[in-house]
Amino acid sequence: MSTNKIATQDWAHYFDSLSNFVEGTEVEIDILGSEIGAQVEAKSVALQGLNYDQKDKVFSVITSEFEHMIQEPQEIYVDYRNDELKSVKITARDGNVHIIKLTSKGAAKAD
Repeated sequence: MSTNKIATQDWAHYFDSLSNFVEGTEVEIDILGSEIGAQVEAKSVALQGLNYDQKDKVFSVITSEFEHMIQEPQEIYVDYRNDELKSVKITARDGNVHIIKLTSKGAAKAD
């Protein structure tokens, strides 16, 4: 597995480019935090896109059922296995870690 940190200035472009490849992929969204423990936000929902709004400093995970928003992300890492995107890990300002796990069906290929 290859883990890469995405530079802050690249977030908007990287995820806009990636969204076309991940659309329709099923995802699981987990949140880990010292105050909230480990929580599953969603399982097996269809991903419609990943987006970072530079103006509002909000990362959005857009699914067929809802939009999961992360305010003021501090770090974003992507994990690839066999050139397929497997997960996106976002650390928010509040210290909570949001992990978006993609299934291999339709998972994005590395550029």
